[in-house]
Amino acid sequence: MRLILIVMLCALGLPGISQFYDASTSLVLSAEAAIPSGPLSKTNSFGAGGSAKVRIPSGIRSDVFITANLAAFPGKNYTVGNTKKKAALAKAASVFVGYRIYLNPLSDYNSFYIQGDAGVSAVTTKLINPAIAPSIGFLINDKLDLSLKYQKILSNNKYADYSFIALGIGYGFNFN
Repeated sequence: MRLILIVMLCALGLPGISQFYDASTSLVLSAEAAIPSGPLSKTNSFGAGGSAKVRIPSGIRSDVFITANLAAFPGKNYTVGNTKKKAALAKAASVFVGYRIYLNPLSDYNSFYIQGDAGVSAVTTKLINPAIAPSIGFLINDKLDLSLKYQKILSNNKYADYSFIALGIGYGFNFN
């Protein structure tokens, strides 16, 4: 009898916990400012990009994401021996699947989160390689998404060894 009472109280309490969370699928469009790291930082400078994410709610404290993004880094002048060169524009187009965990319930619409993404990236050299992109962020009013991510393209090819840190701001549009 006690177990039935506990289950009923929990079931009645769940709608109250999640009543403020918008559990609908949404599209998040983001702009990103990026700083190259690793070998890319030697030949290319500060870059910019954007992303489109489809957010699929998977619980009160988690979402699944499908993300497509593009980042571009202008080439900078550098010297090899006595020769001065200008690097070409470096671009990376990526597609990811990710999972976000909110550190507190979204019942107040504001929450810190951690997110892990895994997928593939195509770089300037037209090579397609696996990539990862862990991130942290803060979601405001279930719409405004502020994030900091590290994206790494996993490659043994020095021309496709791209990694960067990006600061992003995005806005979510609901599908319903």
